[in-house]
Amino acid sequence: MTREYRLFIQDILKAISDIDEFIKDTDFEDFCNDEKAKSAIVWQIHVITVASSEERGKSEKQIMVKVVDVFGNDTNKVLGVGV
Repeated sequence: MTREYRLFIQDILKAISDIDEFIKDTDFEDFCNDEKAKSAIVWQIHVITVASSEERGKSEKQIMVKVVDVFGNDTNKVLGVGV
């Protein structure tokens, strides 16, 4: 099941709004001493990262690997790696 593109955008916008609420009327020093706010913001950044990578279809990366067999023959292989 794949989600609609607009749902990922809604997730991103909600996370940005939540971050804004978490730090509204807070100075830097207070923020640095507030573990709950820091944890909440890190989580929202994670939400943004996941939603943006899912929206672009980047949840799987491809890497090229050089493979050398026992006879010395080498080939390149492209492998999909889930992120």
